Amino acid sequence: MIIKEIESDFLIEPVFRTKEELFSDTVSRVSKEKEYSFIINVNFYDLTYAGKLDALNGHDPVAAKETIPLGRVVFNKKPLTGTSANLDFYIASKESTICSGDDFSKVFQSGQGDTPSNSAIGFGGLGALILNGLEYGHQNKYKKGAPKNAILKGEPSSEAKKFLIQRSSNKYTSFSANDKKQGNKLGKTCLGISKKGIYVVVQQHGSPRWSVQKVKDYFKDKKCVHAVFFDGSDSSMLYEKGSFLAKQGENKDETCVIGIGFKKLS
Repeated sequence: MIIKEIESDFLIEPVFRTKEELFSDTVSRVSKEKEYSFIINVNFYDLTYAGKLDALNGHDPVAAKETIPLGRVVFNKKPLTGTSANLDFYIASKESTICSGDDFSKVFQSGQGDTPSNSAIGFGGLGALILNGLEYGHQNKYKKGAPKNAILKGEPSSEAKKFLIQRSSNKYTSFSANDKKQGNKLGKTCLGISKKGIYVVVQQHGSPRWSVQKVKDYFKDKKCVHAVFFDGSDSSMLYEKGSFLAKQGENKDETCVIGIGFKKLS
């Protein structure tokens, strides 16, 4: 398991593949140009029919236009790419791509729905671990005093919501179940933000490490107010100082188009 912690001012920017080249080549080039501390993958995505055929034939890059990011990507308060994914979740920086201050968690916002179009930077279509301090998991959990008929799955009543301490999420349940079937070897790319800083957890696909619950527990230990998971399995990737510490599978390297670059500023 690879863990990156930045507890100081930092820059966060999207990394886009627009050329017909492998995503690993884009990442290597951009990292050098921008002097990023590290880069990870982001959005879940789909492919056009032509893109799927291309990916299955040889190890050559698929044109970026054939990849369909699931969830909207916003940069400098402009939606740049991606489809609506209003049943999934987003994380976004409100005012600036340079993140500083006494409380990093207030610089960011998270929630269900599409990425706010006025974000400085934001990504949608994500999985939720912790949103605005509320945990997400397999089912709704309530503190003492909740109505006896409070539901375990789905949106609670307004009365029950007052007692909610964990919200159910189908995306969490699906990802977690798939991970369990594979002995917790499913690749994971996750991001958490606390008052003190930003925390990135990446697991190489096929390496038996942490369950999704354990990743969430790590973010809880760090007192993260926001925590999400990005595209996993063999999409998971982390590049740092000229090396891929977690590398994407062949087809994902051919088709991935979006990452996040992080740079320590102090």
